[in-house]
Order: sequence, then structure tokens, then C-alpha cells
Amino acid sequence: MRTVVQFIDTLQSGGKERQLFELVKVLSAHGGFQTHVVSMSPDMYFDAMLALPRVQVSTLIRNSRHDLSIFWRFGSMCRQWRPDLITSWHSMPAIYAVPAARIYGIPHITAMIQDAPKVLSRSWRWRSQFVFAMADEVVANCQAGVEAYRAPRRTRIIGTGYDLARLQHRSGGWQQRLGLQGRLVVGMVATFSHYKDQPTFILAALLILAQRRDVVFVLAGSGPTAAACQALIPPDEVGSIRLLGQFPAPGEPQIIEDLVDCLDIGVLATFTEGISNSVVEYMVLCKPVVATHGGGMSELVVDGETGYLVPEQQPAALAARILHLLDNPDLRKKMGQAGRQRVESHFLIEHTLDKFLALYDAVVPPASANKAS
Repeated sequence: MRTVVQFIDTLQSGGKERQLFELVKVLSAHGGFQTHVVSMSPDMYFDAMLALPRVQVSTLIRNSRHDLSIFWRFGSMCRQWRPDLITSWHSMPAIYAVPAARIYGIPHITAMIQDAPKVLSRSWRWRSQFVFAMADEVVANCQAGVEAYRAPRRTRIIGTGYDLARLQHRSGGWQQRLGLQGRLVVGMVATFSHYKDQPTFILAALLILAQRRDVVFVLAGSGPTAAACQALIPPDEVGSIRLLGQFPAPGEPQIIEDLVDCLDIGVLATFTEGISNSVVEYMVLCKPVVATHGGGMSELVVDGETGYLVPEQQPAALAARILHLLDNPDLRKKMGQAGRQRVESHFLIEHTLDKFLALYDAVVPPASANKAS
């Protein structure tokens, strides 16, 4: 049995966090791995991870921004566990993992490329190039991310994988619980941050509501920009443009599919994106997609076939595509079915697992693992 450390900055709700959770879940079911998940934050959205067999979750909290003790404390964990592999999921954990990987001779894989920013700051450029140079292997979740970060040629692309078993646990009834019956529903599921563009979605919604009143717009997610987005909604439209907050709320079952089930159209307006978990969730539930063009989105959404891609920060263009789908239910169904087929062909968790297993086998073949169980 091989021992793997998965080192991440947080286990809050988010794209890379979801990808890590799904990977750990299938590695646990695979049975050939002991997994230690180390998070640099005490927050825990994916608490189902705690119940997985052969999985241990630990925290490694920084006492300050420049807390150098993290290097020593992570090294102590590695000295105790003697892992066969370290996988880091953010640039900071990747940097903190370098000394331990070098001192104890542990292969280090960084999966820090989870987006495709148009511009990298000088500090981010330096940090990422340092990580790439120090890591044994580099993983990105899309080709656009490889190009944005100027990652080395040896970088492997392992996209987001969806576990179809998640569909078996839907509870249903959310359309009634949210009061969405009798209206078409257009939704955007995304963290409220400066990397996402909920304002453009809200402005597009206002343009559509000026033309028709049989539709409601919902935004699910939480984050620092939520209050500013709420302020964009006129008081007389708060019933038609609704901010749901984190969905599901803390303590509720983690089934975002219940909300996506309610949608007629799934939207993602964003500034930088790799392979979006939200868009994969729309597609697997047969929802047509309208999303911002750029980053890895064109690697996921086939424009005109599974949905539409529009320029960023153009509410009128976004509204026009949404209106076209609202007016054409047969097209919504056709695009939704094409999206489901695309996920099944390219973006299932089985595909992700096969690629990670091939990578792990290449770095540390099972026969050469440090420990046998």
C-alpha cells in the first residue's frame, strides 16, 4: 500500500477542493493507498472526507503570513508518515513541501494549476516557476492553464472528473422549497470573489427582466463580493434575482445537484477559469450552458453544441444567449443532452483516477513503495 500526502491551502467550498475531495474518495475506494490530507485552514466544507477509510485529515495552521515554522512542522509530519508521494494543490503548500521532499527523498507532484489567468503578477510568476523547477511532476486541469502559467512541457493535463454516483443521493423538492415553481430558472453557482463575475450576470438578468417576467435568476455561493452584488439588485427585483448564499448551507447534505436540478439554464460569468466544476455539474444534469469565453472554458463547453460562449463583461451578449435559450425549449434539451454526453466521454472521475494512477505508478511503482501493508 502506498502512502500519499495531499497538501492543500484550504478545504472550503471551491474548485480545486472539490477535485481533491473526489480524488481522495476514489483513492479510498481503490484500496491501494493510505492518504493523509493536510490543510492549512481549519475550515472544512467537505467533511465527508473524515469518514473515508484509509484517509486521515490534519491541519497545519500558519501563525502569521511569514510563519517559517510551517517548513519544520510539515517536515515532521513527513518524517512520521514516510509517504511515498506528496501532491500539493496550491502554490504555497507546494513551496512549503519542497524542503521535506528534498530531505526525505519524497517525490513531489504539484497540481497547483487550476485556473488560466490572463495575466500573472511578477510574484505569482516567480512563485510558480520556482515550484515547477522543484517539483518532480506538474499537473494542470486544462491546456489553457499550462499556457497561462508557462508550465514545463512535461506537465500532464488531468481534468476535473465527475462521479456519477453523486446523482443517486439527490433529495429533490428544492424547486418548491426555494419557491421557484412556475417560472423558468437561470442560475449561476460560483464563489463570490474577484475572479468571478456575478455583476455581469446580474446586469444581464436585469436586461432580460425588462423584456419578460416568467423567469427567475438565482446565484448560489458565498464570499467577499456578495454584499456588493446584492447592492446591484433594485429593491423591486429582489424576488426575481435571488442570492441564495452558500448552497447547501453548513450542516445540510452537500448535494449541489439538488439546486442544479432546478435550473433550465446554467451560467458562469468569470474572469479566469480552468475546468469549472459548476459547468461540469450543469452539463451532467443536462442543462445548457452559457459561459464566459476564455481560459479552459472552450475545452469544456462546445460553443453552439453544448451551450454558448460569450465575451467577458458584456451583459448584453450574455443576455442575448440566455434569451435565445429561454425562447427555444427544444434547443435547451438538445444542448443539455449533448453536454451530458460530453461529460461522460471526457470528464468522469474514472478518467481522472486512471490518469492520476498512471502518474503515481510512473513516479512510485507499487512494488517500490516505502511500506507494504
